[in-house]
Amino acid sequence: MRFPVAFVSLLRFDNNVRALARTVIAGGPDGRHPRAELS
Repeated sequence: MRFPVAFVSLLRFDNNVRALARTVIAGGPDGRHPRAELS
């Protein structure tokens, strides 16, 4: 069975959020706090 496209895109979105969180924890390119937890 193939994975649904929506499920795959959701996994990619989750990976992007985690990468963004790591960037924020590391200090980030700019010192702003993105609203990752609100979206």
